[in-house]
Amino acid sequence: MCLGGATSEGIRSAMSFPRRLAVILAVILVAVSSAVLITGATGSASGSEVAPTVDWTQFHGTADHRGFNPAEREVGAGNVMNLSLSWIGNGSRVGADLVAKSSPTVIDGVVYFGTFGGQLLAFADSCADPVCDPLWRVDLTEAILNTPAVVDGILYVGTASRLGRLYAFDVAACRSGACDPLWTAHVAVGESSPTVLAGVVYVGSQFGDVYAFDAHGCGQPTCEPIWVGPTGEYVINSPAVAGGTVFAGSSDGRLYAFDAGGCASSTCPPLCSSSPRTRW
Repeated sequence: MCLGGATSEGIRSAMSFPRRLAVILAVILVAVSSAVLITGATGSASGSEVAPTVDWTQFHGTADHRGFNPAEREVGAGNVMNLSLSWIGNGSRVGADLVAKSSPTVIDGVVYFGTFGGQLLAFADSCADPVCDPLWRVDLTEAILNTPAVVDGILYVGTASRLGRLYAFDVAACRSGACDPLWTAHVAVGESSPTVLAGVVYVGSQFGDVYAFDAHGCGQPTCEPIWVGPTGEYVINSPAVAGGTVFAGSSDGRLYAFDAGGCASSTCPPLCSSSPRTRW
């Protein structure tokens, strides 16, 4: 079998890449939350129970992209039909902006996402008013078409075009008003959401290849990748990591598998790739 020790479950997780609908608004739509929910997804909860952690820290929730949160108790099949608009976040400054393919990340009561105009926005996950302003924002100039990842207090997000970069921000510092990046990297990220696992950030480039960076940076403002995995063409899906293997699809129609630990070189050939059957 081409992928050796990789499980079929891991392969299915890697191949899951649903397209997200772009939402075009004069103001930036941030959240649609539930109306008053009487019964949770798995039944009613008593007031004495401690609510589980339901953070959604990166694209599809976890590094293997299962897209499932077993700790969710508020919204489920039994009450999803009761969801209604709770509040709108106004992230626009001048004219219209749009949210295009940057899904929200939710952790510690804060919602993070990016806009086509290059804004990285952070909103409280609940708001008493019909329209709410962001807790903080950063203007990154180039479009943000990917989902931020927030792990161990650090937010990772990429920007598109040949001027694009991968950024790492300290979310606590940003909330206090000192939102300079901890480090950046010269890589045009496009639609590939960063995946973070075991101290490594994995991301694809809209101009090709999979990149792996030390999540803690390199001690310099601009960092080079730990290793680069070559692909035939551009990578606009988020790498999935499972069983010590990084999976990513390329627009050449192949699924590539790389050793998550890298290799003895700065350029790591794939463990293998699939036959060109589809577009990624």
